[in-house]
Amino acid sequence: MSIQAQNAQNLYIHAIQDGRVAEAQASSVGDTYIQHSTGVPDGKEGFATFFADFFKRHPERKIKIVRTIEDGNLVFVHVHQYLNGGEAQWVTTDTFRADENGRIVEHWDVIDYYRTPENGQLDQIFGDLKLRMWTRQ
Repeated sequence: MSIQAQNAQNLYIHAIQDGRVAEAQASSVGDTYIQHSTGVPDGKEGFATFFADFFKRHPERKIKIVRTIEDGNLVFVHVHQYLNGGEAQWVTTDTFRADENGRIVEHWDVIDYYRTPENGQLDQIFGDLKLRMWTRQ
């Protein structure tokens, strides 16, 4: 796994799941950090402030990284968040941009609540996914 993919996963596991924001930022985030998530200010401080409140609302956090895909300096991470014993469950797809050293400098996300499949529906996390290699044209 590349350093930029490790850094993206590190933010999820060490910062969000484990609550070790400062440590994760020190090892994985670049000098600047641009945030495109609604309600989360730019910069390391904005990230830390947002998650301090998140940790109060969600003291129990289990994060499962389902898949990580890279394209150039972009890392896409598909995640299942299981919060407060399942009281809240989220499916997120995050896009991280890394600098030339593989450190995370920009972030976008798409978030939806997790719905248990019913009546033969595909699971929104695992679905019927088949990855194939392709070549850019």
